[in-house]
Amino acid sequence: MVAVSSVALYGAGAVSQTDTTKVTVSIAPVLSMVVTGNADVSGEKILNVSKDETDGELAPGAAAFASGTVTVTTNDMSGYTTYITAVEGGDTELKHSSASDSFTTGGSTAGVNGLAKGTWGWAKGEISANSGTLYALNEYGVTNTGTPIFNTTSAAAPNGESTNFYIGVRAKDNQMAGVYTGKVLFTSVCNSALSQYEW
Repeated sequence: MVAVSSVALYGAGAVSQTDTTKVTVSIAPVLSMVVTGNADVSGEKILNVSKDETDGELAPGAAAFASGTVTVTTNDMSGYTTYITAVEGGDTELKHSSASDSFTTGGSTAGVNGLAKGTWGWAKGEISANSGTLYALNEYGVTNTGTPIFNTTSAAAPNGESTNFYIGVRAKDNQMAGVYTGKVLFTSVCNSALSQYEW
């Protein structure tokens, strides 16, 4: 009888190995904005500046202001910038509903009483009859004159950040009776996307 020795049928390599993989998740910056006035008529947000405590309408030669709120929510860690301008294709006047009269845009550093008669302006900080700075409204796309930046931040606002805005008007002594309207456009942009943003 011949003796047979056993032979290993597998090589000397490893029978297990480990390795790693890096898992990444990229979250896009998002932003939402809500603008509120002091009235809502058929779903349109209205900021009524004409009412005062005495007779419910603004008298010729008188001044008044009202406030609204801009709320921005974003996860962009570099924050956001909000611009204020006239709407695209619009102008910067508050126009009478039927006459050729209007309020032109203007500024003041002495509150609404400091506005020239027949003008209106906007403000971010608190204003009153005789204090606070109001700015003239820029045309759409014009960012190199006046003050088109309403607000800018350098941090995320995941729970929403609200900022008040004010609109002030001062009527001419011979201002035509009636309703005057115009639109203001707020545009908020994530700061990380500002380099890609174009007017």
